[in-house]
Amino acid sequence: MRLGAKVASLVESLPGVEISYAVAHVTKEAEIQAVIDLAVEKYGRVDVLFNNAGIMPTAPLSAKRFDEWRQLLDINIMVS
Repeated sequence: MRLGAKVASLVESLPGVEISYAVAHVTKEAEIQAVIDLAVEKYGRVDVLFNNAGIMPTAPLSAKRFDEWRQLLDINIMVS
């Protein structure tokens, strides 16, 4: 089950509890902006945003999978 479906299932299992969520990829600025817009529309402002994203390539640097290491830098350093 994908994360969005898991969250939707959790929301449905908690009747009477107000929960807002949005599925977004942390490397896509438009999706992050949509999350912010949702929060502002629903609650009037954003006080804190918490991003818990991170990855770790399993191949050693000597394997020269530079695309994996660039992705690590993009997500762990630039996004978080």
